[in-house]
Amino acid sequence: MGSQKIGFTGTALQMTERGIERRSESGVDETVDTYVGSWDDRATAITNLGISYGDAHAVNSDCKLREINVHQVTGGGAYAEFEYVYRPDVSGGADTPPTGTITQEANANAINVPIGQHPSASPGVNYDVDRQVGKDDWEGIKSFLEPQPTYRRTEIKDSFTFSEANIIGNCGKVQQTPTGMTSVAAAPAIGARWLVCGHSVKQMGTKYEEVYEWQYAKNGWHTQGASAIYTEIS
Repeated sequence: MGSQKIGFTGTALQMTERGIERRSESGVDETVDTYVGSWDDRATAITNLGISYGDAHAVNSDCKLREINVHQVTGGGAYAEFEYVYRPDVSGGADTPPTGTITQEANANAINVPIGQHPSASPGVNYDVDRQVGKDDWEGIKSFLEPQPTYRRTEIKDSFTFSEANIIGNCGKVQQTPTGMTSVAAAPAIGARWLVCGHSVKQMGTKYEEVYEWQYAKNGWHTQGASAIYTEIS
């Protein structure tokens, strides 16, 4: 006679007497739920339980489902033991920041600016407009250094689709006020001051780290006319 538990159907997983366990694996705290079900119908049983990879544990919500291990019970015939292993988000040995965490950075770097944009440039006096170079006291000077800071914003997200459009994002476009920054002064006539010069996304477990970086230009970025190389973010 085959073994069969009264009132038990192997395609509906039942938690064992061990129930919920807490244990440490390689220094990382884990939560493990153990069930019993049918070995032959294990795929159906897992589907019927309705828990997917990345789902939070019902009790310890800081842990997410990372592994499903199925072991055929020795001497148990058609029965199997199902281990659902939950761990916190871990990256580089440290917990990943919670979803929605935002980090802001700024760097007041100095870049070369055409000498004709210097506030003291005087066409025909110390600046040759045709040659775009300094003259007289400014003889031969083509550019000067001016603080033009960069701004970087990092956000932890639950999801990101790696498509061409999403990867490119707004990179190469200019905008008046970068995301997360308080409103800045009106744009100069030539165009907005902040250029999106970098966009990167890194997957860390079930989360994503998205980084945008902007380069500031005091006199604005070209956005129109024959020399246009940047477009405004609408």
